[in-house]
Amino acid sequence: MTASSSRTLSLEEALQEAVAHHRAGRLGEAEELYRAILEVQPEQPDANHNLGVVALQTGIRRWDCRTSRRRWTQIPAMANTG
Repeated sequence: MTASSSRTLSLEEALQEAVAHHRAGRLGEAEELYRAILEVQPEQPDANHNLGVVALQTGIRRWDCRTSRRRWTQIPAMANTG
């Protein structure tokens, strides 16, 4: 796994870097690293959770299970008509 600076990271280092991006509001960079982690270790709980948090922060999304590859797809937010 490589970071934006082209150095190789362990999964733990990548997760730490992703969380740092996330906390700093760099959601695109965080999302990219979370996805890279999940490509290597699909059931990694922190990356899965944090990617979901990024998804909520950037707009409502759903997990598309109908394809052989997991992917996030944009869906419109539902208005709360209460």
